[in-house]
Amino acid sequence: MAMKEIAKNTRAVEVAGLAVSLVALAVSLFIFSYFRSLKCSRTKIHVNLFSAMLIQVLCRLVLYIDQYVARLVAGEIAGAAAGTSGTISDTRVVCEALYILMEYTWTVMFMWMFIEGLYLHNQITVSVFSDGPNFKLYHCIGWGVPLIITIPWVITVAVTLPPTEGCWLGIEFLTTYWIIQGPRLVIFAIINLTFLVIIISVLVNKLKESRSSEAEQVRKAVKAAILLLPLLGITNIMGMVKPPSDTVVAYGVYSYTSHILSSFQGFLVALFYCFLNGEVRQALSKHWDRYWQRKGQYRRTSRSQSLYTSETEVQSTFPGKGFVKIQLAKSTQKSKLNNGVHVQDKTSGSSCEPDTTTL
Repeated sequence: MAMKEIAKNTRAVEVAGLAVSLVALAVSLFIFSYFRSLKCSRTKIHVNLFSAMLIQVLCRLVLYIDQYVARLVAGEIAGAAAGTSGTISDTRVVCEALYILMEYTWTVMFMWMFIEGLYLHNQITVSVFSDGPNFKLYHCIGWGVPLIITIPWVITVAVTLPPTEGCWLGIEFLTTYWIIQGPRLVIFAIINLTFLVIIISVLVNKLKESRSSEAEQVRKAVKAAILLLPLLGITNIMGMVKPPSDTVVAYGVYSYTSHILSSFQGFLVALFYCFLNGEVRQALSKHWDRYWQRKGQYRRTSRSQSLYTSETEVQSTFPGKGFVKIQLAKSTQKSKLNNGVHVQDKTSGSSCEPDTTTL
């Protein structure tokens, strides 16, 4: 009974975490897309990583909410047969499609973390970029390779899983899951960690030779990668391990830890790569300042127009006596408008620098 209560509570925590991650990722994608000063190679990689995470979070939320609705329907309709609730769980094609999309985007996330490491590696080890990053190749790796990995796994599960099993619940505990899980662990444990070791060793040598601003910026970007790689890797590994059922305490610790990490990882990625990014904060600050400047200019213009209208009414009431006042009002209006000239946005043409994450 206690374990059932823990499972219920952790599911509520997980849904809350996914909702927070959904909002954080959506806001981050809007920020990267809206501000021209933030559109550079590094943020393009972030956008692809965030997009994959957003799709995965949406799939999980839809499945969890659907499962909750299905339980409500089953509870309200006594003796309802399986497959009669009309929910996604009872619509096998849609349910399986969501699980496939969720696993596919999970692999996409690991591939774009690999590309993050590749980009950092090239940035710090290659002195000159003739043509810049090849984003056609990046997109093929980030979105195409996971598709090649996912298709054999889908075919294997479809052939081996009995049709009586219903939707693909608990597929992560099957041996066939290693078809898709193995490449993820290789990408995380071997390739990405190797990149990090190389990047850190080269960066330490460069920082000893020169404390240049470029090396300092890359150092901060590496800090973010060091924090996020274990986050993705540990979460992925814990999802494969069955919860310990020996004691209530062990089950509770495992459940809360795994659910919090898996549900809030989208928020943490957005926090490190967007909200704590120096360029992002600078762009938001300038945009906020311009907003208040335009608002103040509008108020000054409104007061000038009101003064001009009042002086015109005086002239119509006392003909021949309001000329000087009207000229003064026009002069005042012109002066106030000139003083409220909008300052040109200097960030629109600025180049986006590497991440300057504050950690």
